[in-house]
Amino acid sequence: MEKKYTPSAIEESWYRRWETSGFFTADSSSSKPQISLILPPPNVTGALHLGHGLNVAIQDTIVRWRRMSGYNVLWVPGMDHAGIATQVAVEKKLMRENKVTRHDIGRQRFISQLWDWKNEHGGTILNQERRLGASPDWSREFFTMDEARSKAVTEAFVRLYKEGLIYRDQRIVNWDCTLQTTISDAEVDLLDISGETYRKIPDYDDEVQFGILISFAYPLEGDLGEIVVATTRVETMLGDTAIAVHSNDKRYTHLHGKRAVHPFNGRKLPVICDDNLVNFEYGTGAVKITPAHDPNEFLVGKHHHLEFINIFTDDGKINSNGGAEFEGMPRFTARMAVTEALRTKVYLHPMIYDSHGQKMSKSKGNVIDPLDLINGISLEGLHKKLDTSNLDQSDLEKAKMDQSKDFPNGIPECGADALRFALVSCTVKQDYYGCDTNC
Repeated sequence: MEKKYTPSAIEESWYRRWETSGFFTADSSSSKPQISLILPPPNVTGALHLGHGLNVAIQDTIVRWRRMSGYNVLWVPGMDHAGIATQVAVEKKLMRENKVTRHDIGRQRFISQLWDWKNEHGGTILNQERRLGASPDWSREFFTMDEARSKAVTEAFVRLYKEGLIYRDQRIVNWDCTLQTTISDAEVDLLDISGETYRKIPDYDDEVQFGILISFAYPLEGDLGEIVVATTRVETMLGDTAIAVHSNDKRYTHLHGKRAVHPFNGRKLPVICDDNLVNFEYGTGAVKITPAHDPNEFLVGKHHHLEFINIFTDDGKINSNGGAEFEGMPRFTARMAVTEALRTKVYLHPMIYDSHGQKMSKSKGNVIDPLDLINGISLEGLHKKLDTSNLDQSDLEKAKMDQSKDFPNGIPECGADALRFALVSCTVKQDYYGCDTNC
């Protein structure tokens, strides 16, 4: 007998004996009281961690106790396909080893690659569970994409549909233009952007600009002038089907029920009232509505029975609904093209932004008096002007902190000519002006 206890020598040999003897197998013909449970299937994308080990240990303790208490226990093991994560892992493997995509090899060959991945990595997981001492009925091992489970899912959805418990409808989804699939909310990382920000986007050589509010005007029917809207996603205006205002906003009372005209295709856009969506104290108080490409505007479109116009292909390009001028353009390329086209048609309204990319607004406390640029002003002077504003105390303190950060030495005297030339030059070259007082 060995003087030292060696876990691997003792545990593995006993486990093999238990498994081969059928001690873990449930007897479907047994008259004993029955208990059934499922070992929560781990994702096939990788190996188990200690969290899995804890779960296995707890369930195995309960299962073995029930068996010893005279119960016929069915403990079902299996693995989850972890759809998107597995797809990404296999696609990376294909590109790394063969320089091909799933589109290059086709659906059936790609599914075959997924099964190869499952067999390779699933074996690792099963070995880990055995080494942990888990005692499920291995003869009933399942995979969430195997034929039996796939048929069961289809059957369940068909029954629920026929019984009127579920229904099919159009909804806004998170669509991945690279993976060509929907992504659940749980798998989406939301990023708050404050001001102008550049991000690297797949399939684009240069970083893409975000966080800039673009204002442009829609002409109104009947010589009523124009109505100005603002958006950070100007390319979506190709799918606009309405303009929303607040019913209590007196600036637009005379426009209720009137129509604007789309500058590129002549589509008539009704001016609607939606008090849930529109905050008339923010921006121009008029909101462009693209029901097919924004979750909030989708609800507005449903409520007001608007037309839903999808302007994107599955790979993120403008489709024929966006017009021949922009069709085939990648989304963010189209963003620049639409901006330039609006500028050419003189529908673009230049905006003034602070150093954080925020539109200058009295409600934000970030406005700059042009005379303060021309004549110069101290930081103390800037603070005194804020004290005379209508900002809430919390907003006032934040505005003062921003001023202290942006203008620690106040604003130097720049003169009228420098300011005028800068503003005019910017209007000609671009659609927004970032005000830099370091003259």
